[in-house]
Amino acid sequence: MEIAFVTDEISANPEEAIQIGCSWGIKLYELRVIGENRVPHISEAEKQNLKALAQKHNIKYTAISPGTFKGNLQNDEQIQHELNEVLPKISASTR
Repeated sequence: MEIAFVTDEISANPEEAIQIGCSWGIKLYELRVIGENRVPHISEAEKQNLKALAQKHNIKYTAISPGTFKGNLQNDEQIQHELNEVLPKISASTR
C-alpha cells in the first residue's frame, strides 16, 4: 500500500507541500485547493507549475477533489453548470 497526501492538507502552496511530502518519502498527491482556488478553477500557469513539479520531484497526482456537485442539487442550472463547464475543465486539467 502506498500513501497519498492531499497537497493543501500540508500547505496551500503546492510546491511547499510537495517538498515537505517528498522529505517524508511521499510520492503520490491528491489535488484539491491550489493557492486560493479549488481545482479545476486554477490558472494555466498553475497547471503548468503542477506538471513541472511532478517532473522535478518524480511524483504522481493520483486524484483531484473539485468539489463538484457540492451545491444545491435541486437547482437544474447548477447541475448543468457542473456537467457542462466544471467536469470538462477537470478532464482537461488531467491531461
